[in-house]
Amino acid sequence: MVEKKDFWLKKMTCPLCGSEFESVRVASWAIKLKEREEDLRPVYVGVNPLYYSLITCDRCYYTAYEADFDNVFDITDMEKIKAFLSKVRSRFKLNLSDKRTVDDAILLYDLALNLYRFRKKGELKIADIYLKLGWLYREKGNHELELASLAKAIVAFEKLYDEGKINKVSGPGEVGVMYLIGALYDELDKPKTALEWFMRAVNYARKTHSSSPYAKMAKERWEGIKADMKEGIYHRDTEKTEHVVHEP
Repeated sequence: MVEKKDFWLKKMTCPLCGSEFESVRVASWAIKLKEREEDLRPVYVGVNPLYYSLITCDRCYYTAYEADFDNVFDITDMEKIKAFLSKVRSRFKLNLSDKRTVDDAILLYDLALNLYRFRKKGELKIADIYLKLGWLYREKGNHELELASLAKAIVAFEKLYDEGKINKVSGPGEVGVMYLIGALYDELDKPKTALEWFMRAVNYARKTHSSSPYAKMAKERWEGIKADMKEGIYHRDTEKTEHVVHEP
């Protein structure tokens, strides 16, 4: 059950339009993690903080993660972003209250996804947003859009890996990102590529003497998938995955 005391209001000033507003934030004591799924999706008891991770100006709809909200200096085209937000305001009414649904959260993340494309270093957050959209679509029960979002997250994370930028991804660290990519390929029923990424995580942890728990998780997943494939009982649902990511 979600209660009013689970939230608090933070006073903010929009760096885009100058409007002062209050943003709903989740109290730390209200965040109760029940478990994490294999692709690191958190499952909470009560309030889901993912619904409230973004900050949105209630006047112009400028949206970003809290750490990025005040930074508008890396926006590449201010006029285009203002024009885009004008169109959004004419088409959508955002729910910014403390009573949000998974659909409200999806709309906010979709908005943030488009806005981060206007930032010079937006690719770091775009990968994360695609991942969270995949998780939200899973919660909603939309399997096709879940897989499509996770596939886009893979592409974005792999691009960061190829460019040597995964050390800049906040969260699980380099070994964790490699594990995550493997887990996402596993979700998309691509076991061969999943195995490659799990082994890459294990080898990188060994090479760098990393004590990351994701190295152990990657090794266990590698062994589990190999055993399932050998027995012919690999368990992933292949429905609607063919058009998303193709096994090399």
